[in-house]
Amino acid sequence: MLKKRPTLRDIAKKANVSLTSASMYLNGKARANHISEKTCARIEEVIRRENYQPNVNARAMAMKRTNLVGCVMRDSLESSFWADVLAGIDEILAPENIHLLLTVSSGGLEAEMQAFEFLRAKGVDSYIWIPSVKRDGSNNFESIREFSAERSVVSLTSLVEGLHGVAVDDEIGGRLAAEHLIENGHRKLATLGGSRIYKRCEYFAAEAEKRGAEVSVFRHMEDLAPVIGNFSAVFCFADMKALKLYKFCAEAGIRIPGDLSVIGYDNLLFTDLMVPSLTTVHQPKRDLGRETGKLVLRALADKKLPLEQIKLPPELIVRASTGAVRAGL
Repeated sequence: MLKKRPTLRDIAKKANVSLTSASMYLNGKARANHISEKTCARIEEVIRRENYQPNVNARAMAMKRTNLVGCVMRDSLESSFWADVLAGIDEILAPENIHLLLTVSSGGLEAEMQAFEFLRAKGVDSYIWIPSVKRDGSNNFESIREFSAERSVVSLTSLVEGLHGVAVDDEIGGRLAAEHLIENGHRKLATLGGSRIYKRCEYFAAEAEKRGAEVSVFRHMEDLAPVIGNFSAVFCFADMKALKLYKFCAEAGIRIPGDLSVIGYDNLLFTDLMVPSLTTVHQPKRDLGRETGKLVLRALADKKLPLEQIKLPPELIVRASTGAVRAGL
């Protein structure tokens, strides 16, 4: 049979102090209320001996909080990208006895709003939100701003006007990739993939063209495939796009980097194991989560927190998939 958990009243009785004194000690208010060090030591000794664990739910109710933070994901959790980000968030929130409540909208705007309504009904103290934007530009930004008037909303991976947020600086990432290829003599370039939200390919093209290169834009592999011989290098929107490009090149007899240099984006776990290993732009995923968690805590502590929008710098990881331009291009 499980041993009955001791209550704070039990701890106070065994330490021979009042319930109020035990509560003040537990909440870090002993010094402010002039409780002696000898009394504090006695309370602490009883807490350790009895293996007392505070009732988190009761404390949360007293503070009018649930200690739940709702997270509205846009994508599935299969990618190691999100696993690292969520681990970073949990690293910050867990020590504060705050728990994540995850929902997934799968990119649908209606599902996104349903997720927010569900989390609101659960009484979450704050929201973490990976925004969705459809190809026609439609989004729920205005509606989510209304939610933020009631509970803080922190956008994750992209910044939304008027909301707290944490993202990686895509402008720096695109520029780093362009600089690397230009320095290796590449002038006929292509981008593969893209997004309504993340503008890294556009930043890459702007930097490359500023340095005298020609850049062609392709959303899908089947569009790039017929003309791939016209380019000496491809900048991929994400590592998963680079993986598809590798498969095509292997089947078409195109050597990487001998015939074509390739750069990815994200630095997912498998990129170092690709053959050849993939040059990619590293997004600091764990730090992205940590900074999001810290911002959530600041917003919970101060309901009038001035707007914070944080951009983290990415890093170019140079591996074997990029090299000097091939003859003729």
